[in-house]
Amino acid sequence: MNHSGATGVPHATGLRRAHWLALGGVLLLLALVGSALLYLSPVPALLDSRGPVAGKPGAAVAATPPPLDDKQRINSLILGRHKHEKFS
Repeated sequence: MNHSGATGVPHATGLRRAHWLALGGVLLLLALVGSALLYLSPVPALLDSRGPVAGKPGAAVAATPPPLDDKQRINSLILGRHKHEKFS
C-alpha cells in the first residue's frame, strides 16, 4: 500500500484557500467602493446649482464687506525668488 499521500484526490485546502482569497478580494472591493462613496458624498451638495433654501443649515447669505476708502491701508505679501539665486 502506498502511504505517500498521492491518492489522486485533490486536497480540499487549495479550494478552501481560493474561497478565502476570493472572499477577501470581494470584501476589499466593497470596502474601497464604500469608502469612495463616503468620501465623495458631499460632492452632489456642492454641485447643486440652486440657490440657498430657507431653513437649510448653511443657507445664510454672506454679507458683502464695506467698500474701501482711499485712506485705508492695504497690505499685500509678494513671495518669490530671484532668477539667479541657487538653493542647495
